[in-house]
Amino acid sequence: MLFDDAADAVHVLNGSAAFIWDCLKAPVSAVRIEELLREEYDLSDVPDVPGVIERALRDFIARKLVEIAPAEGEAAAGESSGGR
Repeated sequence: MLFDDAADAVHVLNGSAAFIWDCLKAPVSAVRIEELLREEYDLSDVPDVPGVIERALRDFIARKLVEIAPAEGEAAAGESSGGR
């Protein structure tokens, strides 16, 4: 369960979503989350693990529970990396 003070809401997560949420305590890539999720739940033969992660992350973003940060070395949205 997540308590969202800003929205005055409670979010109930299933096991895989809770695991993904816990992975987000530190900056982490979706690829690394997939590796950890596959190891934790022995999902070596499950093909749609990236889809599960994508759906969970999209849901977290839609509910404003997380924000996506640019990858290291990438400019944030609206920033220019060029020389003007």
